[in-house]
Amino acid sequence: MVKLLTAEDLRAFFRGFAAAIELDQIRVDTLPAHRFHHEYSDSMWRSWRNTHLRYLNQLLLTLDMIPPAELEKLTWIATNHEPAFLGEATLNVFAEAATSSAEKNDLATAKLFFDRFIEDVMRSSNPKLVFKPPWTLVRENSECYVVRDANGVTPAWLYCNDDTQRYSFGASKLSSDEARRIGRAIARIPEFLMPRQGFYPRGGGPRWRADRPYHSRADGSSVVWATHANQSIPTASLHKRKIMVAANRELPASGYALEVDGRLKAEFATRDGARAGGEELKKRFPMLQIRIYDAQTNAREEI
Repeated sequence: MVKLLTAEDLRAFFRGFAAAIELDQIRVDTLPAHRFHHEYSDSMWRSWRNTHLRYLNQLLLTLDMIPPAELEKLTWIATNHEPAFLGEATLNVFAEAATSSAEKNDLATAKLFFDRFIEDVMRSSNPKLVFKPPWTLVRENSECYVVRDANGVTPAWLYCNDDTQRYSFGASKLSSDEARRIGRAIARIPEFLMPRQGFYPRGGGPRWRADRPYHSRADGSSVVWATHANQSIPTASLHKRKIMVAANRELPASGYALEVDGRLKAEFATRDGARAGGEELKKRFPMLQIRIYDAQTNAREEI
């Protein structure tokens, strides 16, 4: 979970900025005269540094005026953008404020400073926004599912009614089941965008067939058939089972089966084969709920 920025964090940042300016002035004062360009104006640069320091002190005095909602926005921006990009954006706002009359009006306080900073970052055409995978679906409360990335940032909210209805036609919110299914689909977006190890390119390779041009479908069943098919079972038998799973969803009379999000996907003659297939699938898609069904005991074992 990402820790929210506080006024003390921003105070430490501004104090470090001020210390860097003061150290720069000390360094300049120790340099011999021949190290400077003949047009260098010591009084002008000294005045600029003093102006910058006065403005930083002005910001330090108003940091406690920043509301919690703005601190949360700053946390989100700091987590999801490249440091170099944010550093450049900060310097641009600071230069505008410290070298003009802006410090006396629209950028006079820390809140106004960060309002402009947030506006500039969000308006930028190159924000370097990154939601780090994997994404996970979480039931936030009785009326909301959220999708969170690896840093705890939330790219999606799904509001729902916590009822027993399967569908919510005409209602203002999704049903709980609808929100959960949509949330799981959203959480899988990074996996579909990342390169898939062990898969052949579309339109070629020994696994490609004209009647199945893609390696994965929305329900994930083609992924199972491409990666976890038991070599000891004939292709015709696999095709028959695939139809059975899709249409009738009958439990097998013997052996073992993989159950993915409540749906049967493949059958295996041995428990070891089912576990190997399930573990590989879980490794590729960690958000899926995968269980091994034992036909002899009618028991399910979660992976």
